[in-house]
Amino acid sequence: MLGCSIMKPSAAHASPRARGNERGFTLTELMAVVAITGILATIGIAALRNRTLASDATSAKVVVKAIVAAEEHYRAENQLYYDVSSPGDAGWYPQKDIPKNAKLSFWSTTSADTAKWHTLAPDIRQNVSFAFKANAGLPTDTPKYEDALATIPLPAIVEPWYLIQARVDADGNGIACMVAAASWTPEVFSVNDGE
Repeated sequence: MLGCSIMKPSAAHASPRARGNERGFTLTELMAVVAITGILATIGIAALRNRTLASDATSAKVVVKAIVAAEEHYRAENQLYYDVSSPGDAGWYPQKDIPKNAKLSFWSTTSADTAKWHTLAPDIRQNVSFAFKANAGLPTDTPKYEDALATIPLPAIVEPWYLIQARVDADGNGIACMVAAASWTPEVFSVNDGE
């Protein structure tokens, strides 16, 4: 037994128990990782979508404020506000329904109310994803909100008034995000943000 040495088994000849420490992931572990990644991606996409829609509502508020400024300028020169929009669904500008995930130039050339908007001349330079209405009247006239804005208080009106409204159904679920401003309140209202 001289010169005899004990040989360690090679990795190829290792016992199954020793190889178990060197194995890869099981199919179950990989599927769990894929499922968790999918859930996190869904949550992230939903959060991004809500932020995008909220930023569109903020953009609509900026446009509404520009229209308010134009109405106030018009009244300073003419002693009353300018009724720009036609009644009913035809009065939405630049068009009644803006396609999902689309932005249009505010200065439409196809609307019947385009000439009235040019007369009012709000300073709007960005493309819009909302449709807008600008109605005005005398104290004897009654402003008409869209249904989603019915919760906004309507006081007794004793002076000429304006009501600016903006709406979009960005996700196509039938629930519109609405933004509004009126001459009888300094606030800009919004309902259903993120819809």
